[in-house]
Amino acid sequence: AYKEGGIVHSSKTRKLIEELTALATEEDQGHKSVVFSQWTHMLDLIEPALTEKGFKYVRLDGSMNRKQREKVLDQFRGDAETEVILISLKAGGVGLNLVEANHVFFLDVWWNPAAEDQAVQRVHRIGQTREVVVKKFIVEGTVEERILELQKRKRFLAASVEGMTPSESKKMRFE
Repeated sequence: AYKEGGIVHSSKTRKLIEELTALATEEDQGHKSVVFSQWTHMLDLIEPALTEKGFKYVRLDGSMNRKQREKVLDQFRGDAETEVILISLKAGGVGLNLVEANHVFFLDVWWNPAAEDQAVQRVHRIGQTREVVVKKFIVEGTVEERILELQKRKRFLAASVEGMTPSESKKMRFE
């Protein structure tokens, strides 16, 4: 953790801000990012850091009604200055289209790799014209590493069931 502007930030928060800052300073402007967490409390911790660094963002979580969700999505899609959307796992469900974004960040690892795949598909849909970059923030020496290993085994099992060869299933990796 580090302290900046009176706020203590975690290493994941710091790394996310570094990544977003790098995108904002690239010559190829217009990047939009989706930040997923299964914990709304984690999103609560990210918001002050985004505000502190001047990022314009919106948030979508399960506490919002349909009208609030539509307003958030309209702003993310229609406002070029809104570069980040924070989304809780359960709020980022079926039918959500976020092709305006081309970067996906996972702040935590999910037990169910299919849930992560579905989250990525919110961005990587028909109509996406840019390369989609997916990054996961994993803290070494924590249960997150074990969850990643479990995900790999689940993916391998799913691929085997679907008739894929082990070498084909190994190609399905995230950065």
